[in-house]
Amino acid sequence: MLRIKYYSSNDLSIGDNLLKCEKILKHFDENKEYSEINDVIELYNISLFFESEFRLLKWSDDEYEFYKEIANKMKRKVYIFFNKITNDNFKEMYENVNFEYKDNFWTLFEKNINKLNISEQNFNDILNSSYINIYNILCNKKTVERYDKIIKDYLINNVDIAVDVLVHLFILKKENDKKFYIPNSLTNDDKVEIILKYINLKQANLNYLKLLLNVSDSDICLDVRIRKKIKDKIKELEQQLLKNGIIFDFKYQVCFAPDLKVPVKMERKGRNINILFDLNWIKNNLDYPTILNNFIYLFGYVDDQFRWNCVTKKRDLGLFETIFTLRASNDYFISYLFRIYNYIANMEQTAYYNQLSSQNVKLERVIEWFFNDYLCKEFGIKNFNVSMSSNETKFLEKCRNDFAELEGVLKKYNFYAEDGYIDQELVTMSTKPIPFENIKSVLKSKYIYVNDKNKFENICFALFSDQCMLKFVERIDDESKCFYELISKNEIYKSDIRMSDKHWLDLLVKNNLIYIENDIIKIKDNITINILKDLYENEVLNYWRLNDKRREKVDLLIENGLLKSSSSLLSVPESDFLNYILNNKYSNSLFLRNMYLHGTQPVGNEEIHKSNYMIILRLFILVIIKINDELCLKEYIDNLPK
Repeated sequence: MLRIKYYSSNDLSIGDNLLKCEKILKHFDENKEYSEINDVIELYNISLFFESEFRLLKWSDDEYEFYKEIANKMKRKVYIFFNKITNDNFKEMYENVNFEYKDNFWTLFEKNINKLNISEQNFNDILNSSYINIYNILCNKKTVERYDKIIKDYLINNVDIAVDVLVHLFILKKENDKKFYIPNSLTNDDKVEIILKYINLKQANLNYLKLLLNVSDSDICLDVRIRKKIKDKIKELEQQLLKNGIIFDFKYQVCFAPDLKVPVKMERKGRNINILFDLNWIKNNLDYPTILNNFIYLFGYVDDQFRWNCVTKKRDLGLFETIFTLRASNDYFISYLFRIYNYIANMEQTAYYNQLSSQNVKLERVIEWFFNDYLCKEFGIKNFNVSMSSNETKFLEKCRNDFAELEGVLKKYNFYAEDGYIDQELVTMSTKPIPFENIKSVLKSKYIYVNDKNKFENICFALFSDQCMLKFVERIDDESKCFYELISKNEIYKSDIRMSDKHWLDLLVKNNLIYIENDIIKIKDNITINILKDLYENEVLNYWRLNDKRREKVDLLIENGLLKSSSSLLSVPESDFLNYILNNKYSNSLFLRNMYLHGTQPVGNEEIHKSNYMIILRLFILVIIKINDELCLKEYIDNLPK
């Protein structure tokens, strides 16, 4: 587009547009009468740059103030022109507006709506034309209120557009500079009618249907019968995709092989991936401590800071997932890597459970031993009294019983962290479940999180993002993933950096992460950079699992306000994971706990209950690892020199 357009304060076209503005500002004639609506809307866009206080660096203060005054005069010209729009010329005016200026037209229409007298018929004609983007209207409150019934009827008669609106306004709720409105007369019954019509459309969007199935917003209330219709439609569309689409499938297999000579081995043959574990190791190490340690060192349930590896990490989202996957605002973030990891972990859990059972070892008894014997002998903690399901119990009953036992474990540990002992009477009197994020820790300053989010994100974008232009240096033929990797491997000069990207360089220098010597960019603080990289990728640090030098740096970053600390048994990502699995905190939660607690679990399918039970056992193991890690760290800290 050759005309000037103000998009947002973050748009990359601001500099070029200001240069265009300058030319028009210099030749602006206050006495000129405008007849072409696009000329007028262009004046309005010029005024927006000055409202946002943008200016060219070459402008002196006097020049800027001079241009700013002209921009104000331009704005007055715009309002004078729009006040002349009548019922007779309204349709012609709108149809002549350039596509890029349609949103500006409705913004200016809204600002002048009290002086305009456009009939409902004319408005309806425009609304049902091929030139309309409904969102350009819905971001204008007065317009929506004045033409309430017209807009409502339009949505009811255009269900594909209406569902798009409902999904974006009430489910996705993406952060946006603009707030959108819908007609007050659009009732929940109207929304249900729209959704029912949409279900029957051949071109219904599968992603939208999945979002509607799990909608939790109070503005869209769907009963179970409608949800079942949506679920059936989803199944129908997915079957069509399987029949007609192109599918790339990967097969994963977990097995135990004798004489493997290494504890674990991965083999890939085409799209088949085999994860092999040494059967001899399993058979020769059936003592309870080693069985539990296998989940750490063999199956990799946690990393070197004893953070759960099963949690979602937003940095794991690929570019394709970020752009093309629709998520409700209250969705738990599920990436492809998250699905694969948890799929494999559940397979490993089941395979190991079956292998132990074949050796007459029940994992339930191992879990009981940890709480009832080990914690008492090793740390003097009494009264956990965990009672897992018996060997003969059906998996449905195991699920019901052991979900309650898991909740009891967390409640008892919370009392221990608060009081230093477990009072069984207090446990019995405590009837409400404890939110996972509120379970106390016996450690101070256990977890480290970001405090100044904007500053942190900017620094990390410059250092670690593959989207930051700092990583691209013309004279270097290098495939580094980020700027930090680039300067770690190559000698990069300040003169290599484009002028438009030097503000990122200045940010890193200002925060003492890099420095410039003889035009060469050098790393100043590798320890701090690696701390930030860890946080950037994992969202949390386990303070007491860091070495002394890293803890000293973290202390400084907390003192400077970039980071903060808090104490709880579980980190925020771990609590979120449990809420995703057990409760209905997220619109896409599995809510297994609630399912079995309220008796709404699938009927007559023991395999499903077995699969869910394996998840319960995995959660028990994860909690055991966290509790043992805490208690071992506390013992270590208590023995440090004072």
